[in-house]
Amino acid sequence: MVTITMVHAPKRCPKCERTEEICRQVAAEFPGQVRVELLGAQQASARYGVVLTPTVIVDDMLVSSGAIPRKAKIREAVAQRIEACALQAAQLPHSSAFAHGKALVEGDLVYVCADEFVLDEKDCQPMLLFWHIEEGQDVEKGQELAEVESAKAVFVIESPVAGTIQEILVHEGETVHSQQRLASIKPRSPVAEL
Repeated sequence: MVTITMVHAPKRCPKCERTEEICRQVAAEFPGQVRVELLGAQQASARYGVVLTPTVIVDDMLVSSGAIPRKAKIREAVAQRIEACALQAAQLPHSSAFAHGKALVEGDLVYVCADEFVLDEKDCQPMLLFWHIEEGQDVEKGQELAEVESAKAVFVIESPVAGTIQEILVHEGETVHSQQRLASIKPRSPVAEL
């Protein structure tokens, strides 16, 4: 999934509001492939070294800073990232259990584990970027749970079963290791093995 990060001033100004509107319009043109993240100037300064607002960043690529961006410029950057991600995904093997993860059944819980091929980076420490869910939340089979970033791409971890998230074991910003348990799910119906 491509992320459009929109950096705004502490007090929302008209330029920031218009820029957010443009970002959301572009994201709507790519349903299910793009999300918009709002980031305060102080957070953006720490993460990206950006101090001007409004600023638009598409997957760590600066698109515009200090002015209202052109919609076409954001759209072009997003389309390029989607194409690049598709090419990377086409070159990578896929897990037979579920997208970019494995499942381990233990007792009445299913553990979501990081798959080996996501983590075969020699010089990169893969990191859990973002959880799409919270503890106690009901999830469906195939629902996006989390995003893990490696040197090659950002991988989406999907739920192997329908159920309720019991515990998140790896938090945003933490390193992910091969076969590491990321979260536990109590399935809606009994599961012998996956």
